Amino acid sequence: MVRNNLTDNGVDLQKTYLIKGFFSDTLRDKSLTERYPFGKARIVMVDCDLYASTKDVLNFIFPYLQNGTILIMDDWNCFDADDSKGERLATNELLASHPEISLEHFEQFGWHGDSFKVKIKF
Repeated sequence: MVRNNLTDNGVDLQKTYLIKGFFSDTLRDKSLTERYPFGKARIVMVDCDLYASTKDVLNFIFPYLQNGTILIMDDWNCFDADDSKGERLATNELLASHPEISLEHFEQFGWHGDSFKVKIKF
């Protein structure tokens, strides 16, 4: 069903990697980056809802971020937009541990989502 939805919406499956499993298992697999030729990220869609899974995803994608990467956070305003929960908390922790990275607001979508442009200080 996922492949059909992607294909129906014009996604090039030759440039798409679908990895089945829980983030806590798959993203900590060191061979993942050997099997897939990930490059610098232009757009990253994070749809995790919860803090722990968002933290796993952000830690995984951090090396692939570049100046201008668009970071889409699907559940940014869940938990009543509380900065101490969910995607917001995980993102705030990432930013606190990497002061060279900042986020510039890009575009909100729906009640739940928001997006940001990554800024890297060199």
